[in-house]
Amino acid sequence: MEWIDNKSILSDASGFLANGFTHTLSPYSGCSFAGTLCGQYCYAQKIWYVTKGRDWGLYGAKKNVVEAYIRQYRSIKFSKKESKPIRIFMSSVTDPYVPHEKKLQITRQLLEVMLLHPPDKLVLQTRNPLVLRDLDLLEQLSAKCNLWVSMTIETDMVKIEGLLRHSFTPEQRFTAARTLKQADIPIQITVAPLLPIEDLEQFTHDLDRSCHRVILDHY
Repeated sequence: MEWIDNKSILSDASGFLANGFTHTLSPYSGCSFAGTLCGQYCYAQKIWYVTKGRDWGLYGAKKNVVEAYIRQYRSIKFSKKESKPIRIFMSSVTDPYVPHEKKLQITRQLLEVMLLHPPDKLVLQTRNPLVLRDLDLLEQLSAKCNLWVSMTIETDMVKIEGLLRHSFTPEQRFTAARTLKQADIPIQITVAPLLPIEDLEQFTHDLDRSCHRVILDHY
């Protein structure tokens, strides 16, 4: 993995994300969950300007993200013409809590600066219970903007024949989601893509007690 120079951290939202968001934000390039089950079907591995012909994986971490965010925030919010909304989906082509985040804390740095320069909306999409590390920041940020944490849980099965292993078990992710819900952090669970469900009744019960809303994507 290498450090990536970047002058901007907010990218214009496009495709289906443009319906509800103005920008996407990716603290890392590529994703180190590529070798797990989610990486097996991740649409980002098909995006040429992300992979540039390389095997799908984590390519690098972005430098100077705080400075880049502040610069773009001020340009958008304090434009001479008009202030525009900033609605961020974080992240569209990487998980903001890849394992390197535990040490590098790039996502945490961005959440800290967002406390001073809050977006209008922020959806933090992850599959890593490491998001609980930042519970203190999320509690503060939820009072400043329309914040949602989105946890991906695509099945209740710990192992599915013919597919790679999970990065984190369904129960680990349900537990993290419940913790966020108990802390009054708006939490959604994204069942995407919908994989085989072993115990549908129990799965729906777990969804009900672990989040405020569910997004279902059968691809």
